[in-house]
Amino acid sequence: MQTKDTKINTGGLFLLLLTLTVLPFIVHIYSYHLDMEEYSWFILDEDRTDFFSYYKSLFFSVLVLCMAGDLLRGAVNSHFSEKVTPIWLLLIINGGFYLLSAVCSVNLENSLFGSYGRFESVFVLLGYEILCFYAYQHGSGQRVFQLLLYGLTAAGILMGFSGILQISGMDPLTWEWVQRLITPNELESSVLGNITSNLEQNTVYLTLANPNYASIYLSMLMPLIFIQWKTGSKRMKVISTCLLALLFVNLILTFSRVGLLALGSICILSLILRRKSWKKLIPAVLACALLFLAADSLSGFRFARRLELTLQSFTKESSQGLSHMTTSRHGVTLTYGGKTITISYEYGMGDESIRILDEESRDLTDHYIAFAGVLDVEGLENLLIFTQEIDDEDMLTLTIDETVWNFTSDPDLGYLFYTGDGKYDTLEEIPKVDLKGTEHMASGRLYIWSRTLPLLKDYWLTGSGEDTFHLVYPQNDYVGKSIYAGTPLDVIEKPHNTYLLTAIQNGIIPLILFLIFYGVYFVESVRLYGRNYEFEAMDWMGFGVFLSTVCFMVGGIFNDSNINISPLFWSMLGIGIGLNRKIFQIQQITAE
Repeated sequence: MQTKDTKINTGGLFLLLLTLTVLPFIVHIYSYHLDMEEYSWFILDEDRTDFFSYYKSLFFSVLVLCMAGDLLRGAVNSHFSEKVTPIWLLLIINGGFYLLSAVCSVNLENSLFGSYGRFESVFVLLGYEILCFYAYQHGSGQRVFQLLLYGLTAAGILMGFSGILQISGMDPLTWEWVQRLITPNELESSVLGNITSNLEQNTVYLTLANPNYASIYLSMLMPLIFIQWKTGSKRMKVISTCLLALLFVNLILTFSRVGLLALGSICILSLILRRKSWKKLIPAVLACALLFLAADSLSGFRFARRLELTLQSFTKESSQGLSHMTTSRHGVTLTYGGKTITISYEYGMGDESIRILDEESRDLTDHYIAFAGVLDVEGLENLLIFTQEIDDEDMLTLTIDETVWNFTSDPDLGYLFYTGDGKYDTLEEIPKVDLKGTEHMASGRLYIWSRTLPLLKDYWLTGSGEDTFHLVYPQNDYVGKSIYAGTPLDVIEKPHNTYLLTAIQNGIIPLILFLIFYGVYFVESVRLYGRNYEFEAMDWMGFGVFLSTVCFMVGGIFNDSNINISPLFWSMLGIGIGLNRKIFQIQQITAE
């Protein structure tokens, strides 16, 4: 099967290469101020630094402006390389809803400029759509896509070796000359020599902010390198084989399960679509299994233990600890190990002023051992209850499962939880979806989803606005965060789900439009590559690109869209649509 490529647009090729091969490596420190003093649940430092997202977003925006200008020139001249089909109207409508969500945002500044480590503003979201169409126009020719694959191969080699350095304890970000390169002059005195990873030591995260993003990126990259193995020369087969092994080792050493899930998904999909290839796939799976064991043995089988814990998490967790706590005018009511009590105290009178009632209002104060702070009631012995002075104020302090809770009593507002820095808040019931005790699963993601889903009733139409999830999520769910996030004062920045993030920040309609847009491409690809015929070079290209996009969509179930990995997906989606169109045309000509 051969096709005659149109003339390569060198400018378009250059912009796409920059997007695919340079953008992922951009790391530079950006210092900013959050200005979140008004929120009682936020007591973190408002002066922040970002390493991975801000300058990627800035560079991406410049690239997209160039792409938009090139597309505008093509529209004015009534000349596009590829036919513009009605399916692209979905992205145009979607872009309109992105703009609407920004206008109606709960924080317009966040939506326009990005915030809180993500920096995925409305302009970045619109940029993804422009990139997709631009890649369709200028990246789906066989020759130009082959050049893009060479660029991705080079990027993959660099990523792979940087990952090996990280797992070896030699993270390039800790090298002095690299720190000088990524640090603004005004921050050198405070930053140089002090950059340390907030991640677990010797974990692969590449230049992509965290191991989960790196894991998804690697899973997306591997099907593209496989194209080189399938269609390249003998020399390229050797290079791509070694690179695939290197990337897979890096994926394992991220210790993130989502990338492995994505690879498993495309393996199953490949078996379904290419039924005759199962004999060839078995040796590859066995090789991956051996490589997994060899790579994981370097860390003492850390990944295997995580997988074991994942399997164990499917067993419903029995709640023996804190499950409920609210404040009222009468005291602090909590449920621990299935037992409910209400604790109150008289301000300024010490531990002897504490009073404890059970759920039937029976007095349990006689069971309270003041000098030890212990309640001598079966099932409640692990609670510590006492008063102490904090910030020149007498407070009721509860230590529950090693988490300290401080409360004060206000004559007008009743009991208040002291979050710190002079801030107070009430503890109240939080709207949630009852997941029957499974909230701990997926590293607590089900907990976040259970509190996120009720938000849809408020933001289903226009959304809350780009980069505002942390402002609308019920951050005052201190009890839930204590149980499932480790600390009541943790800030939930994102839902760890691309689809929920879109629905909350942009509305339900943009989510549906995106799923329809991708669904059309998915169904078209399944119909095309599930046919019983021998693949040639372009078929393998289209098939590999399709599998790469599936990895992103699977990964999106457990992680959010972000500037570190989304440009690769949107590029491949546009290229994949173009390749499918070309393959259909060739097959029609061949059939005639």
